[in-house]
Amino acid sequence: MAFIAFIFGTVVGSFVNVLIYRLPKGISVVAPPSHCPACGHRLEPMDLVPLLSYLWLGHKCRYCCAPVSWRYFGVEALTGAVFALVYYRFGATVDAGLLCVLFACLIAAFFTDVDQYIIPDSLNAAGLIIGFARAVAGPDAFSTRWLSEPGVQPVTVLGALAGAAVLPGLLYLMILLGNVMFRRQIAEQESQWANEGILEEGERLDAMGMGDVKLAAVMGANLGIAGGLVALLTGVFIGAVFGLALKAMKRLEGHAIPFGPALIIGLSVSVFLGGDVIRWYLSLLAGG
Repeated sequence: MAFIAFIFGTVVGSFVNVLIYRLPKGISVVAPPSHCPACGHRLEPMDLVPLLSYLWLGHKCRYCCAPVSWRYFGVEALTGAVFALVYYRFGATVDAGLLCVLFACLIAAFFTDVDQYIIPDSLNAAGLIIGFARAVAGPDAFSTRWLSEPGVQPVTVLGALAGAAVLPGLLYLMILLGNVMFRRQIAEQESQWANEGILEEGERLDAMGMGDVKLAAVMGANLGIAGGLVALLTGVFIGAVFGLALKAMKRLEGHAIPFGPALIIGLSVSVFLGGDVIRWYLSLLAGG
């Protein structure tokens, strides 16, 4: 069954590639049909077989021989692997199915943020809806318990609402603090991007974008406050380590770092390991 989940995930991954390419450009994900971005030729079924078409065609367009980015293959393989992991961890359940849809949205958000420094509102909205759907489908959906017990699952509807309210507030406070701590660097980046025409006149940068705040709401809706905190703190840690590594390699000059991917990794860690992390931390407190 895990292999079937993987195969299904690669098919979904093919659609995720469409989301990554089209959503930031404001293009419909339904029409026009898939086509080569270099020559515009409509792709036939044999060009669209997940993973295999990329290998069969030697990562080139069959019509104009333009190279095809490894990204297409990588996204399909990643989505398949995540679907298989969800099945292995949670079994064939309604919650697992909703998690697969959530991760498809998160993978798309990961790469749109890497490419365009944007997380489309449609992806965050979908993640928020999935979070509440998971809560409603849970075994204890309408309990008055709003703070999850040690572990991440299950999150009640009240817990999902609380998480979706608290987590964005915490991240927004971090943004305000970051704006104060890094105001000189932000001002320099604003000036550079204004000169390059990337920013409109009067437009301002923040230490993080509002798309990240909306993503924090997705965290809270899916994980509640406890699991959401694991995701948020893990994401902040990963983002800080990555930023310091780039700074040490002197690769930050003139470049912003998208924070969404770090948050998405943190969310993923919390989904699969959040309960263990919370229990470990509580055991430390109890031991201390």
